Amino acid sequence: MDAHYRGKERAPSKPVHLVPPQSVVAVSKPQPSYKEYLLSEEWQAKRLAVFERDGNRCRLCNSARGLQAHHRHYKNIFHEEIEDLTTLCHACHERYSKDHKAKTKKKYKNKNLRRRRK
Repeated sequence: MDAHYRGKERAPSKPVHLVPPQSVVAVSKPQPSYKEYLLSEEWQAKRLAVFERDGNRCRLCNSARGLQAHHRHYKNIFHEEIEDLTTLCHACHERYSKDHKAKTKKKYKNKNLRRRRK
């Protein structure tokens, strides 16, 4: 026995639980990668719902071939509403993505030029 408890009998202590029992701990699944998400049943169901809503046609050129679900924005990624998505054919999706990237790059380039002039 150690010096502090010399001569005294120590009462058995109750076990201390540092971690709450499993029933209390909220276990969340790790966030899937974007690629994994696109392969999920959840995404496939949303994708098909968007195609059906849009009449299985590209919203820009009315093509029925090579349809893809396009995110209008990424604010609700992994939890999109159907209204966050639209149907585009592969060609229009590529064209839109290329134009959007060019506009975004130009926007940030101009923003940085304005800062330097000040």
